[in-house]
Amino acid sequence: MYDFLKIVNIVGMIIAALDIFLVVSGRNVRGQKMLMLSASALLVHVVGVYLEFTSTTPEAALNGLRMQYLVAGNAALFLMMFLFEYCGSKCPKGLWIPMLAYNTATFALVMTCDSHDLYYKSMTFVEDGLYPHFETEKGIFYYIFIYFFIHLSLVLLYIVFMAEERITTTQSRVWIKYARKK
Repeated sequence: MYDFLKIVNIVGMIIAALDIFLVVSGRNVRGQKMLMLSASALLVHVVGVYLEFTSTTPEAALNGLRMQYLVAGNAALFLMMFLFEYCGSKCPKGLWIPMLAYNTATFALVMTCDSHDLYYKSMTFVEDGLYPHFETEKGIFYYIFIYFFIHLSLVLLYIVFMAEERITTTQSRVWIKYARKK
């Protein structure tokens, strides 16, 4: 099972790298930079998961965990900004600036989690079980982070459902322009 999970993780890295390649090599679309940033953040996150997953020491696992949180919130933020741009509008500063600040604060908390209990109250490196990993007791900011992700997911769903007609219209215009060029 451990080997299967490693293979799944490697496949995830390959898919994220291919996603970046396709975004870069494809035709320009509105919001392409945000989509590339989101795909790059996803790749860094998957590599962090793999590093934590294959670690044999607590220090290596903690570095993998920190790598994941470097981009965890920003991947979703960049995806949200891409959706706004693709739909022909700008992401309000009142929405993305607090989210970026919160993601940065979360990253700072995870980078320093061994010296406080705000994000993780306790972390124990366990080598038993399917693979070596951390067992953690969550702190208050962990639950705020989860709430943030649920909130951001709802915002993304709202954007997609409210802009469905606009996306279809935008896609139609892009295909018509592309067909006329040939």
